Parts: sequence; structure tokens; C-alpha cells
Amino acid sequence: MNKRAQESIEHENLPFMIIIELIAVLMIISIPFGVANSYGKGAELIKSKAAEDISLLINGWLSVPGVGIIKYSSYNLSALTLSLDPQTNELILSSPSGPDQRRHFSLPQNIFLHLSLVQGPQEICLEKKVVGEKQIILLRECAQNEFPRPN
Repeated sequence: MNKRAQESIEHENLPFMIIIELIAVLMIISIPFGVANSYGKGAELIKSKAAEDISLLINGWLSVPGVGIIKYSSYNLSALTLSLDPQTNELILSSPSGPDQRRHFSLPQNIFLHLSLVQGPQEICLEKKVVGEKQIILLRECAQNEFPRPN
């Protein structure tokens, strides 16, 4: 085959090769985004974020005097078990798979955590109330119409 014919065949395959290379590059670039998306929706990440959110709520609430109820419903917690342990002053989020998420609190002298265990809640409520001369923080599942939506 002469040189001119060989160059002609190479030029005919050039657009096809460019398209194949672009497809390969796009596939390689899309793999990390798919992996990152699956990690972003993972149960362990939700458990970690929820533990951090709830501990921030409790720490912020410790600095505010008085009593009240806070509703937390940012994530679907139905696959988790949440508990407050007064002996270790910890919030514990656990699930059947994966390690527990624990957050420790340094409580003032007159505020105590109430032993609480909530399994598979739709929404949780943190309640701060006065019992005698002590203030306690209680974790519980919210009642159905406890926080009605305004019309």
C-alpha cells in the first residue's frame, strides 16, 4: 500500500478514535462522583451528622435558662436507636450495622441527663424540664400532633 493511501485510512479513523477517547475520559471522571454520592447518602454518615447535630442542640440548650421542648427532624432516624446515658453523660446513636456514634457532654452541677432510649423514631424531641431543684434533659419521640403546622 502506498503512503498516501495509508494516511487516508488513518485520517478516516481519527474522528472515531477521538469519540472513543472522550467517552473513556467521561466514564473515568464520573466514577469518583458516583462513589462520593453513595457515601453522602450512607447510613453511617447520617448517623454521624445526626449525632453532631443533637449534641450541638444539647450544648446550646445548656447555656439557655428555662424549660422547653426542641423538635429535631433533619434526618430519617427510623433505622437508629438513640439514647442518653446519665452515668457517662453521653448521647449514643446506634444501628444494627456499624459502630455507635457517641458524644460526651460536660454538664453544669444542676442539670442532669435523664436515662432515655428511643428506637426508630420519626422525629425526636429534647425536653428540658425542672424536677425539684434539678433540671433534666430528656430525649423522647415526639407525639403525633405535638408541633402542629400553621395553616
